[in-house]
Amino acid sequence: MKSVTLQAHTGPDGNLRLDVPTGFADTDVDVVVVIQPHVPVAPAEGQDAHGWPVGFLERTFRSIPDLVDVDEKYVDGRYVCDAAGHDHGSNGS
Repeated sequence: MKSVTLQAHTGPDGNLRLDVPTGFADTDVDVVVVIQPHVPVAPAEGQDAHGWPVGFLERTFRSIPDLVDVDEKYVDGRYVCDAAGHDHGSNGS
């Protein structure tokens, strides 16, 4: 059984049209549709629009000094860290 949750918009006629990929080809399926009005939820006090505490990303950005400005690339079966010239080998360690 697959469960799909989505938000949709009804047309001016009040009808909702759904086009839902199921992964089931040329077969009968049972479908359950629950329709309820969408109620926007405002972020809680102290949270930004994405639910993070206000200022969290600004406070934690670049908080791990070892990872600052690291440009790691996969070259010839190995990870190579350009910033410090470290070769991490083929297993990433």
